Amino acid sequence: MLFALGVHLGLADKGDDPQDWSGLGEPGAYAPLDEGGGEAGGIDAPLVNFSGVTLVETDFRYTCGSGMNRESTTGHVLTWSSSGGGTLSCDEPLSKKASAAAHEARRLSCGR
Repeated sequence: MLFALGVHLGLADKGDDPQDWSGLGEPGAYAPLDEGGGEAGGIDAPLVNFSGVTLVETDFRYTCGSGMNRESTTGHVLTWSSSGGGTLSCDEPLSKKASAAAHEARRLSCGR
């Protein structure tokens, strides 16, 4: 079901192996964190590493089988899709294109 939703949302392709990747968080799985790290030579400013996910919440109807053996089920799913991260300097303004995760990281870590 998560694979079909991932295809519908454009996070996976129909030709992908459903066992390998749905593009969505599987039940019991934690969102991967961007480990960050690295060096910033010559920068004398607080740096913040951040990562974020996109929440996916929807109702669904899924049908399996064919002919007389068709069975439908309905339900509600709440999951996530990885959406990346980055590093920002507390001393530099964010661009208008910066993600919501970057703005939240700046607000929480830099006090602005």
